[in-house]
Amino acid sequence: MTTVLPLHLRLVNQDWTDRVPSPAHDSLTPEDRRRYLVVHPDSYLAVTRGPEDLPPDGSSTTDDLLDAGRESLERLLETGAFSELRPASFYIYQLERDGIAQNAIVAGIATSDYAEGRVKLHEQVRPERAEHLGRHFGIVGVQSSPIAVAHRPLPVIKAIVQRRITTTEPILDFETSDGLHQRVWPLDDPEAEVTIMDVMATEDLYLIDGHHRTAAALAHREAVGPGRADRVLSAIFSADELTNRAHHRMLDLGATTAGFLEELIVRRPVRVVDSMVEVEKRADHELALRARGRWYLVSVPFVGSRESTSDRLENLDPVRLKRGILEPLLELEGTGYHDEMLTFRPGTKAHGQLAAEADATGQVFALMRPVDVDELLAAADAGLIMPAKSTYFDPKARSGVFLRPTIDADPRHG
Repeated sequence: MTTVLPLHLRLVNQDWTDRVPSPAHDSLTPEDRRRYLVVHPDSYLAVTRGPEDLPPDGSSTTDDLLDAGRESLERLLETGAFSELRPASFYIYQLERDGIAQNAIVAGIATSDYAEGRVKLHEQVRPERAEHLGRHFGIVGVQSSPIAVAHRPLPVIKAIVQRRITTTEPILDFETSDGLHQRVWPLDDPEAEVTIMDVMATEDLYLIDGHHRTAAALAHREAVGPGRADRVLSAIFSADELTNRAHHRMLDLGATTAGFLEELIVRRPVRVVDSMVEVEKRADHELALRARGRWYLVSVPFVGSRESTSDRLENLDPVRLKRGILEPLLELEGTGYHDEMLTFRPGTKAHGQLAAEADATGQVFALMRPVDVDELLAAADAGLIMPAKSTYFDPKARSGVFLRPTIDADPRHG
């Protein structure tokens, strides 16, 4: 049984919606985020900086980032960026781009439901990132990035959502610079709230985006005990409205790039091509790498039966890249996520843009195919775990729209 409950939240004030809600964190590199904050000092990115955002000159620590995040939040609260703490409610949160909308119910999911597997996972996490976020919940004292959760389509839930958004005006309505239109409605319907709680209690829920935030919420609950940490700010979507894009890899091999390519050609069948058309037409078993101005189409054979759920997971691009290239050639064991040479790029960026980045920086760009949403749910049902950063759902719920206290004793946060 999954416990879904209304929350006491602050909302960003409409007059601040052009300044505070942040771009998707994973869509920007650390350097991108630093540049963005210079131009947008009120962005919620100033509150949520993580270890990867430390300045390269070593002038500050992760403790400094947490202190700066707390100070940035206090400034936003003091200058009126957020409302007072509102009565407990469910909210409907709509994300729309290019005329395509997806609707979530923003609610609190019991931390114990995540801890005990009633919300199903599909990806591994980076321990140091989760640890930092857990400390963020304790030191900064809020959650503002809803964990994205999905359920299979439920007509009764869709009807509740549609009735609300078609008969009332949103209390927030704004568009961010990246073209994402966001709207928020409080549900304000006790009977509908009971229906949502009853229906969700009997449904399978799937963690879609926010594995690190989930791990952090569990660590925070363990550290502080019962109270506000018993619930996690979550946005619950219908799976049929979600779009998963690829999550590409960038490898910084420095002076060893030439040797890596030579070894790759020795170890694997490789076709070297120059045309993006040939890349797009690559065979299913080929992985596409961009290095030194050319494309390398690398054969990494499928294993087992493509009809088996576990074998389908083994044959996804991120897994075959790890198994066929990262582990044997670079000795990146496990996910390779911990290694500084491996970073990630969202599928929202054009392939040509990422290829140009690789050419300009001397990195190796690994072009991934997206994981189908149904495959993801099937993997979660089977208890299978993908490498970290195998998925990139877009559009994403944004930070700086909702604000939920995570500690009980701080009157500044309600």
